[in-house]
Amino acid sequence: MSNNFEDRLDRLVHTSWAERESDAPRQIGKVKADAAHRGALISSGTILMIDQILARELETRAILLWQAIVRVHRITGVDEGVDLAGYFKRVFNRYLDEALKALLSVYERESQILGNMGIKISSNLTSIAELSIKKHDVEIDLYVDSLRGTSRDAVVSPANTYNFYGSVGAVQSGPASYANVVQHLAASEKQDIIDALREVKIALQNVSDRDEKETAELIELVDESVVELEKNTPNNTKLRAWFDVIAGTIQVLANAGPAYRALKTALLPLGIVLP
Repeated sequence: MSNNFEDRLDRLVHTSWAERESDAPRQIGKVKADAAHRGALISSGTILMIDQILARELETRAILLWQAIVRVHRITGVDEGVDLAGYFKRVFNRYLDEALKALLSVYERESQILGNMGIKISSNLTSIAELSIKKHDVEIDLYVDSLRGTSRDAVVSPANTYNFYGSVGAVQSGPASYANVVQHLAASEKQDIIDALREVKIALQNVSDRDEKETAELIELVDESVVELEKNTPNNTKLRAWFDVIAGTIQVLANAGPAYRALKTALLPLGIVLP
């Protein structure tokens, strides 16, 4: 594969991961604060919840990695004579191993105090990584199969279909693309979205340089999104449309950067990847 591909991929992967650096620590901090409030900070339950947070983060990074591989390949093309499937699998495994080691380091640091108390709990991160590799091996084979007998112009056409499996059900990339969603929101993932929406609402309430009526309507949309999310069977189609409007607005607000990043991270399990 060309150096151009490898350079673009490396930069894109690490940039997308860097945007998530504060997410897992933020969630871990919430878990620890809640556990401390209940007098259960030093407990197996707390470290298990931390492991689950890191497992979701690993799955998310795996999906962002595969998205980056597809995106860079479609733009830069492919060298003749390359075993594309084998190459992509090696690249995927190398980057995922990097993500695994980083998150295992976080787990070991967070669980050290429990180890000192004699509580030994093995992380599930390695098994999550192995499962992700198996899932994406299939995705890679299918992607390469789809390229056979297709001209390069057709390969880079804007109407593409992507299937990404894991904690994130799907990734939509660019206009005219569509995604097949395979996901079920866990209670914790739903709560993360609700918490992010509440941060958005606070940011909107502090806006002073926008039309008051427009801001009030957007706050109302945020409230309706929370109500919809709290239903047993929320309407995903309706939520996606609302989130597009909310995210598109707060993205340009000077004081809403943290709220936008929180919403961007929280929406990943719903299959929505914001720019």
